[in-house]
Amino acid sequence: MDTLQLLGPGGPRRQQSWDDLRRQAEENRRRLDTVAKTNRDAGRYEDRLVPQVFLAQLTAASSQTAVSGRNWWTYEWKEVERDDTGGTFSDVDFGRSSSKNGVAWNVYETSVDNDGGNTVGTTVTRLVVPIDAVVPMTIESTGRAVFWFPNPVQVCP
Repeated sequence: MDTLQLLGPGGPRRQQSWDDLRRQAEENRRRLDTVAKTNRDAGRYEDRLVPQVFLAQLTAASSQTAVSGRNWWTYEWKEVERDDTGGTFSDVDFGRSSSKNGVAWNVYETSVDNDGGNTVGTTVTRLVVPIDAVVPMTIESTGRAVFWFPNPVQVCP
């Protein structure tokens, strides 16, 4: 049997077979792969335990879709922060975004009726939240990005 002599500091000498060492190496490799995967995905799921509100700039919106009698859009976005020297915003280095976390939904669109208190002969239409708007956003425990922002409306007689 092939053996390797291992010496621990101040410990007794012990022998292990090559098979035992190979199994330990494979287990260590599996653990490292698990840690690497966890670290790679950490940004996507970091808000699952403690929801955080952050600023996001809307960069695009899908076509309007009707679901359960309500109209909504999905939004592409990126995490931003306010610059210290003015009222402008800049991208957060390695920040969250729709390419990493998926498109965002405006909870306002899915939970508030679109009627706007319509009267006879008047049509109120909810419009898309303007692109480049900066909104407070959070990542739900499901991993979905959401924000709450009233849509502009169009009133037609």
